[in-house]
Amino acid sequence: MQRWACLALVAEALTTHAEIKADGRVAGTLISQACVPGTHEPDGSHRHCRPWTCDNGQKVWGLHRRERREIHDWTDAEFAELAGLFRRLKKVDFRRKPAKVYPGHFGFDEEEHPELKGDLGTSYVAFTERHLHSHHAHMSDDFLPWHRRILADMETQLQIMSGDCSLTLPYWNWGYDADNFATSVVFTEKRYGSWKGGCVTDGIGGKFDYFNDCLIRDPPKVEDANRNFPSWSYMEKVLQHRTKDFRGVSQSIEVDFGHNCFHCTLNGYMLTHMSTRDPIFWLHHGMIDHMWTYWQNFHQDNTTLVTGCGSCSELPDFGGAATNWGSAWGKTQGCVPLPK
Repeated sequence: MQRWACLALVAEALTTHAEIKADGRVAGTLISQACVPGTHEPDGSHRHCRPWTCDNGQKVWGLHRRERREIHDWTDAEFAELAGLFRRLKKVDFRRKPAKVYPGHFGFDEEEHPELKGDLGTSYVAFTERHLHSHHAHMSDDFLPWHRRILADMETQLQIMSGDCSLTLPYWNWGYDADNFATSVVFTEKRYGSWKGGCVTDGIGGKFDYFNDCLIRDPPKVEDANRNFPSWSYMEKVLQHRTKDFRGVSQSIEVDFGHNCFHCTLNGYMLTHMSTRDPIFWLHHGMIDHMWTYWQNFHQDNTTLVTGCGSCSELPDFGGAATNWGSAWGKTQGCVPLPK
């Protein structure tokens, strides 16, 4: 299995994680004698954003390093650029194939879903339909690898649109905001929209509409939401000491640490399989993937423990074994190698 990217942990401003820096290299191919180090453009190909060095005129291809940052570490200007990309992607006509497409990732079973017959291309609606018609994406061993895959696909598309290989999705470590969840900076007009029920009218998803329906949330009172989530110190201890196998960590993340609670708390679309219609879905699942990555890194010396994904499937929604998205932490690369 060829690897094309790796998912790394980055130091959060609010934590004591040490930043991990390492270079990953894979076998090179002779391209030309006039080799100059560089980085491949973001185009969705198997060399998407991969850097190369030179060795005796050969290109030695490395891994595209993806380093996601916690939402509190994003500036308003950085987030405004991300929000603009989401809105651009949202405007793509999902019945038409845009000029630049991340190929081969959004085909559907036309007999099972005749309403989606034809090439959806790459659009925001294509991502939401993928999740809506998913197989085994929840309450199974596919949960973590399935969502890691769709996060990687969204990042790839955003990198293509922006021309920026360093762009990644943010994640929100809500464990730091467990006591003030609803009043976090996340729920402001400069991030993911105000804490209120009804149509979302501000933030990144402000005025998102789907087939004449607005994007809806129906959260509880502020004081009720602030009692729903565990602290990061608690989650960290469980990830370090109490989860002794993949199924254990998957169930802890999905059920105990706030995945389900997050969806239920925001209510509206987030409480359904149409949750990907709300841009906060990507922030939320960035944290889900962060916790899995953290667990893989902490237990990296136990490769039997952190390799694979229990009894996970072939990811029928995407193709390719789910186990490929659950590789052990790469000590040389300092990250989790991802497949292509």
